[in-house]
Amino acid sequence: MILLDEFYKDLYMDVFKKWICFQKSPHYRIKECKDFVQLESPFGIAEVTFNLYCIIELKVTSKKREELDFYLHFQMNTLKHAVSLFNEMLVCLLKLDHEAKTKVLLCCSGGLTTSYFAQEINKASKLLKNTIEVSAVGYNQLYQIGQQFDFIFLAPQISYLHAQVQSILKDQVVMKIPPLVFARYDVGTLLKMIENSKSKKIVHVQEKENDLKLDIKNKQQIACLTIFKNKERIHIVYRIYIQGKVLFQNEIIKYKIHIQDIYDLIDTLIIQYPKLSTISLSLPGIVDAGKISSTYISGVENENIEERLKQRYKQQIKLYNDINVAAMGYYVTHSENKNLFFLFQAISLNAGAGIIVNGKLIEGFCHLAGEVSYLPLELSQKQEELSKTPEGTLEIVSKIILTTMYLVAPEVIVIFSELLPDFKVLEEKTKELMSQHQIPKLIKVNNVIEYMLVGQMYLCLKEVD
Repeated sequence: MILLDEFYKDLYMDVFKKWICFQKSPHYRIKECKDFVQLESPFGIAEVTFNLYCIIELKVTSKKREELDFYLHFQMNTLKHAVSLFNEMLVCLLKLDHEAKTKVLLCCSGGLTTSYFAQEINKASKLLKNTIEVSAVGYNQLYQIGQQFDFIFLAPQISYLHAQVQSILKDQVVMKIPPLVFARYDVGTLLKMIENSKSKKIVHVQEKENDLKLDIKNKQQIACLTIFKNKERIHIVYRIYIQGKVLFQNEIIKYKIHIQDIYDLIDTLIIQYPKLSTISLSLPGIVDAGKISSTYISGVENENIEERLKQRYKQQIKLYNDINVAAMGYYVTHSENKNLFFLFQAISLNAGAGIIVNGKLIEGFCHLAGEVSYLPLELSQKQEELSKTPEGTLEIVSKIILTTMYLVAPEVIVIFSELLPDFKVLEEKTKELMSQHQIPKLIKVNNVIEYMLVGQMYLCLKEVD
């Protein structure tokens, strides 16, 4: 029976490849190679690669950004499943057509004056038949949608915020609109500024990964998966660890993640690493008794995801809250701090935290410890609104710090927040709320995913031991 199953899988692989090659579309051209099929559009390249063990890789690369826009792999089981994933990849490839346009965002205090300016620029762009598309927004929405644009132009009344905006929206080129250009609604000059800005490049400095200095004797292989959202896409970053060392790392990138995508990923990892003993998954939201209160995975609503995974796989299954494992990951790599509080405050999201006391993770009754978004803080606006701007985020974070110090009093508070690039402002704000000698050490981190993966690995090993 097993041999027959393998025969059908190989047969399906051949049929699937031929089916792809028979596709016809004016939007892309198909090139068949020995082990892969390439689909190329004017703005992206999709590849379907056929590997050993009937494992298929699907990926889409943006020509404009030179980065992956879609990636996954799965083992061939049924043609229906393979075709559905191929169609998802195709939708992603065709979506890249919008990258033909240069997307520009104008921003002022409320969005009214820049809206009129944007309309005039779009009229001129249409007449000139160029690829520039301009939108306008008020300052309170800038950081929430700014990542969707190539260039951001600040009106004179908020141009003093240029350095702050550029430090937060690192992937965008941020410019100031000269006062005279703005006052006259000088469309021609602004169009020239946009064209000249296209030559500007954003340079990123890669952060060094943490060097895990632990003497780990346990030689079991552990798979760690963590799920997070970046812009419009959902990512699953995964690693295979052995004795605390990274054996393999990759990530799945999709617009939507279904529980079947988790199965596909784990299935292929087990084929490639048959000695896997533990599979762990970290997700946002409250993880209690195998159920998740909020997640980016569809198909698990009101379901015990831990039980479903245990029924499907013989390996040990572990589910964790993402910020809890981040806190543990930071502790493991900075073990001189026995008591710490790890605060996560992303743009337009509720805050979450992980608590380490005497070197131990505190999850609390029903795993509610660290759900700081439910604290009855006295805020000037709702948290959802405040979390959209640096000024509002400063208010939220400083008051969470105050509450934390009088409840847990950690030696160190570690903070991830894209909207607080300058910690001096946070330190000054905290001094207004409490005595200076009571303020703990405040540490900013930028790579929270690294800590999540390290924390998962450590907790898995600890539970096994």
